[in-house]
Amino acid sequence: MIKEEQYESERIYVEIGNKIREKRAILGMSQDDLAKRIGVTFQQVQKYEKGQNRMSVSRLLSILRTLDLDQSTFFNDLKKINFSSNDNLSLSEEQTPYTPNTDFTKEALIMAKCFASITNSKTRKKLLSLVRTVASI
Repeated sequence: MIKEEQYESERIYVEIGNKIREKRAILGMSQDDLAKRIGVTFQQVQKYEKGQNRMSVSRLLSILRTLDLDQSTFFNDLKKINFSSNDNLSLSEEQTPYTPNTDFTKEALIMAKCFASITNSKTRKKLLSLVRTVASI
């Protein structure tokens, strides 16, 4: 039982790390930039993102504030994950597996940065509608 709980705990840290890495990448922030802002080394940020090191609640909250992530949304997203005792994460129907080679390609990051820089909300909505239409073709 203790092994299963430890395994589940480790998987949660990996998932938290993935979410932090994704948001940092979308913002175009390097690991070094994040590290300086939260008062750790970039190597420590690497370990957090890989789920190799646990972080205190205060450190996690500092990271969430730095990345402008809402705490409730961040943890609600984690609730959607069914951590079973098998080797694969079971994801809800609303989620797809994290795959670094396809989810956040260089082009996707550029697109996200450009989209975030559009200040007119009507333009953003129209562009989003266009992208959804093209993606479904």
